Amino acid sequence: MLATTLVIVTLLSAALTRGPLAAPGQAACAAPEARQLDFWIGDWDLSGRQRTADGWRETPATNHVRAALGGCVIHEEFRMATPDGLQGMSVSVYDARAGLWRQTWVDNQGSYLMFQGAREGDRVILATAPRTLASGDTLVARMVFHDLAADRFVWDWERSTDAGRSWTLQWTLEYRRRS
Repeated sequence: MLATTLVIVTLLSAALTRGPLAAPGQAACAAPEARQLDFWIGDWDLSGRQRTADGWRETPATNHVRAALGGCVIHEEFRMATPDGLQGMSVSVYDARAGLWRQTWVDNQGSYLMFQGAREGDRVILATAPRTLASGDTLVARMVFHDLAADRFVWDWERSTDAGRSWTLQWTLEYRRRS
């Protein structure tokens, strides 16, 4: 409930400070670009691996992704298959005025992340804003959806400590659509 409230407050706050996401008289989801994440809608079984201090660990999970609010919002519910695993949710909307996707992610580990991005060729890339670390490095994290097909795709979580000049894979998930 609290996570849902935070997401709603964030989206309302953005709308109040910047105005509507779409031009007046146009639904935010009317642009063809607003359908770019429709490949993600469905129920998915995920297998993958995540980087740890000791190497890589297997990360089975599920993801339920649906269109919400008249098809203008993509709502994700993610669950790792282990009892103490990551559970999270996101909402994604296409900001027609900016020509970008915006996503808010919250989870059971207390994370609150905001992303923005767009389709780039055959990939969809959503990234966090750069953040300067105590070391002076500039951290950026991004998710990359690629190898898109009707029944499968790959999602990668990458990070950069040089403001996006180079990227290190942290987590990769292979999505398989449930029949």
